[in-house]
Amino acid sequence: ARKWAEIPTGVDVLITHGPPWGYLDQLDNGEHTGCEALERALFTRVRPKLHVFGHIHEGYGLAEVDGITLANASSCDAAPTRRGSAYCLLFAWSRRSNWMYA
Repeated sequence: ARKWAEIPTGVDVLITHGPPWGYLDQLDNGEHTGCEALERALFTRVRPKLHVFGHIHEGYGLAEVDGITLANASSCDAAPTRRGSAYCLLFAWSRRSNWMYA
């Protein structure tokens, strides 16, 4: 939990290795495997516009939760014969407005 306290507030895009607990973090057996401390920091303090993560391949995809876009960017699930649809996240940053768009 200490490492998540180091994330500054006001971050628009957060990239972590693993997911927050309960969001795009389920294994094929239904078990949630994300980090509970990250979930608390994400939704109570940090509140980025976009959180990109991977690690749990079965959970790949996108979700919009409470104004935060969550992207599990894993390109396939754990079974070697199944592949998910790949997708690309494009970012543009405007120096004039100091905004990043996804």
